[in-house]
Amino acid sequence: MDKKYSVWQKIDLHIHTDLSKKIKDNDYKGSFSVKTLREKLKDQGVKIFSLTDHNIINIDAYKEYYETYNPETDPLLLLGLELDIERGRKTYHALLIFNYSDTESIENVNKRLEDKFDEESLSFKERKLSLDEITQIFPEDDFFFIPHAGRTKSIIDGYEGKIEEAQKMLILFQSPLEKVPEKRRQVFNSNFDRFLKEPFRNKDDYAYLEFSDNHNIEEYPCKHKGDKGDHEFYYIKGSKNYETLRLAFIDPNSRIKSSVEYKVISQTRNSIETLDIKSSHHSIVVSLDFSPHLNVIIGGRSSGKSLLMDILKRCIDQLNKDSKYDYIEEGLELYIKSKFDASLVNKTSVDTSIIQINQGDIVNFFEKNKLEDLAKKTDTLGQYAEAKEEFRTNKVKLEDLINELQKVYSEAFDIDVPKKLIIHQHSIEKYLSSEYLFKVDIPHIEKIHERIDTLTNNESLLVALLDNLEKFEQSDFFSLTLEKGVETIQNIAEI
Repeated sequence: MDKKYSVWQKIDLHIHTDLSKKIKDNDYKGSFSVKTLREKLKDQGVKIFSLTDHNIINIDAYKEYYETYNPETDPLLLLGLELDIERGRKTYHALLIFNYSDTESIENVNKRLEDKFDEESLSFKERKLSLDEITQIFPEDDFFFIPHAGRTKSIIDGYEGKIEEAQKMLILFQSPLEKVPEKRRQVFNSNFDRFLKEPFRNKDDYAYLEFSDNHNIEEYPCKHKGDKGDHEFYYIKGSKNYETLRLAFIDPNSRIKSSVEYKVISQTRNSIETLDIKSSHHSIVVSLDFSPHLNVIIGGRSSGKSLLMDILKRCIDQLNKDSKYDYIEEGLELYIKSKFDASLVNKTSVDTSIIQINQGDIVNFFEKNKLEDLAKKTDTLGQYAEAKEEFRTNKVKLEDLINELQKVYSEAFDIDVPKKLIIHQHSIEKYLSSEYLFKVDIPHIEKIHERIDTLTNNESLLVALLDNLEKFEQSDFFSLTLEKGVETIQNIAEI
C-alpha cells in the first residue's frame, strides 16, 4: 500500500525488451519475459520503471504486465521509448517517458508513432525523428524528454557548435539528463547558467540520472547486456506515480539521490511511525502516520497543535509532559509505535537525542543571540566552546590578512587607506576571474586611421608616378633625350 507521506522510490526508466532487435541488430542478449522482468524488479525493490525500446513500443509486453498488475505490490510501469533523434547530420538518443500506464493510451501513442514512420516510408532500421516531428506527433501528451549526454549518442554531438540551442531546448522541455559523468555535470551547469538571470545562477539544481539501459533481463540489474557490471540505482522522493518524477526534476537537490547518497541518508535510526488515540471503549478517535523524515503540524490557534505535541511527550520516555493536559488521560488511551517497536505500545523509547524548542526559545536563541542557552539545552556546551574559539581564531587571521593587504596596497599606491577595508564577494570573484577586460582608446584608433588614410593616398600617388615613368621610358622623346645626354657626357669627357 502506498504511504501517506513521501518515501524514496528506486527507479529505472531505461529497460529494453527483445523487440529492440527488430530495430538494431544484436541489440538484445538472452530471452525476455514479462514474468522474469517482474520478479527481477521486485527483488531489487524497484518502484517505478519503463520499457524503452529503440523507436518502437512493445505493445504485447505492456499488455501482459498490466493484465496482472497489482498496484500495491508491483512496480509502476510507465510508457516509454528510446528515440533516434536527427539533428543535422548527427543522431542522438533520448528517452520519452509518458504519463500513461494503461493499455488504451499506449495503443493510441503507438498508432501515432507507427503512422508517422509509415508516412515517411521508413524501414525498421531507418527509423529516425526530428525534434519538430516529435512535437507534431505528441502535441498534447504529457511526457518527459531525457536525452543522453556525455557519452555515445549524446545530445552534445547532435548540437555540436550550437550547444546554446540544446541548453535552451532542454530548459523549455523540463528535461533531466541521462548518462552524464560526474566530472561533466559542472560543465552543463555553467552552460545552463548563461541563459539565466543572475539571481537564478549557481543553483546546481539540474536533474541528472543514471538508468541501467538493460538489454538482458535475465542478468538484471546488470548494465546493458551484462558486460559493464551492475547498475547503481537512483532514488526519487515521493509517491509511486508520474507526478513524483515531475517534482524530482524540479527539485533534484532534495528529491534525487544516487545509491551512495541514499545510503548515507538511510542509515538505520529510530523514528516514530504511528500514534493512535483511542477512547476508553478502544475505538480509534484518530490514527496518525508519521514520516521518518520531516513532519510539519499545521493548524490555527487553539486547533490542538500544542495538545498533540504533549500527547507525543507522554508516549516517549525521554520527554516531560505538561501537567495542564493531564485531563486527557482520563477518557483516552494512547498508543505509539516507533520503528524498533514490534507493535503499538503505551510508551516507547527513542535512542536519538530529542530537542524540545518552543517559540519563546527560538526568539531567545537566534534573535537575541543566546546560542549558549541552546548549547546548554542540547548538552553541547563543549562543542559550542570549541566552535566559538575556532571562530575567534579565524577572525584574528582574517584581520591580520586585511592589515597585510592594507600595507601592500599603501606601498603600491600613494593614497590614504581607509581604516576599515571591506572586501565584497563580487570583488574577489572579479579579481580571481580568468576573464580579461579590453579597453578601446577611440581617439588613438582614429589617429591611426588618419595615418592609414594618408599612406593609402600616398601609395596611389606613387603608383601613378611609376606608371607615368614607365610610359615616359617607352616614348621616342625619352630615347632622343637619352642619346643627347650620352653625347653631352662624352663631349665633357673629351674636354
